[in-house]
Amino acid sequence: MKLLSTKEAANYLHISVKSLQYLRERGTIKAIKFGARFLYRPETLDKLAEEYEDSGKDLSDE
Repeated sequence: MKLLSTKEAANYLHISVKSLQYLRERGTIKAIKFGARFLYRPETLDKLAEEYEDSGKDLSDE
């Protein structure tokens, strides 16, 4: 299983690290906490993108 760092996950979604952290803090996206780091599964990021695509919501509005 490949896990992405916060920076890698933000790049994957084409959003800023700060935006990704905000989404995680609000519970919009789940992450695995490993010590002081958060790691993200690509499948979780894909699912989030699909949900926003299907709903027509703007990810930056979160």
